[in-house]
Amino acid sequence: VAGVKLASLADLLMLSFTLISRLSDALPLAASMDNTTDSSFSDPDKFKLQARNIFKELSLHPPPRLLSIESGDFSFHLLTETGVCFLTICPTRTPAYLAFSFLEDLNREFQHLYGSEVTRCERPYAFIKFDTFLQKTKKVYMDSRTNRNLGRVAGKQNVTKKHIREVLGWVKEEPPKRKRFPPRTLFAIIGLCLLCALALVGVLYSRLS
Repeated sequence: VAGVKLASLADLLMLSFTLISRLSDALPLAASMDNTTDSSFSDPDKFKLQARNIFKELSLHPPPRLLSIESGDFSFHLLTETGVCFLTICPTRTPAYLAFSFLEDLNREFQHLYGSEVTRCERPYAFIKFDTFLQKTKKVYMDSRTNRNLGRVAGKQNVTKKHIREVLGWVKEEPPKRKRFPPRTLFAIIGLCLLCALALVGVLYSRLS
C-alpha cells in the first residue's frame, strides 16, 4: 500500500508480551513474554499489571472486536472473539495492522485447539502449552516477506482507539457543584420563612390568650 511505512516485526514481537484471557471473568489462559534489553521497556511489570487491569475492566464492559489502547510509548492491541481476549503490547510507532494480523493468527489456532474448553476452564494458565505455537508464529512474522504481504492489507481493519486512562477509569469525575440561589431568590426564601415563623407565633399567642 502506497504511503504505508512497514515497521520491522521485531518491533512488534521482540518488544512485546502476549496474554490470552477469558472475557467473562478475566481468567488468564495463556501468556508469553519476550526477553528484551530495550531501555524503553525497562518496567515490564508495569505493563503486565495494566494488562491484567484491562482484562478486569473489559470483563465488566465488553469491548469491540478490535481495540487499541495507548499507554505512553507503547500500545495494547486486543482482539476479542467468542469469549476470549487476545492482547499484545508493542511500541506505539508499530502499525496496528501488524499487531492485529498477529492476533488473528493466534485466535484461529487457539479457537481450533481450545475453543470448546474455555468455558469449563477453572485454573489460570491452563493452556500455557499454547506458547509453543505463539513462539513459532512470531518467528514467521519476523520474516521480511510476511511484512510485505501484510502491507497489502493495511488500513482494512476497523479498530477502536482509546487511551489507557479512558479504559481503566482513571479520569475522576468532578464532584457535583452545590446549587447556588441568586440573591433575590435567597431573600424571598428568608422572607417566607420569617412569615411562617410569625404566623406560628400568632397561632400560639391566640391559643394562650
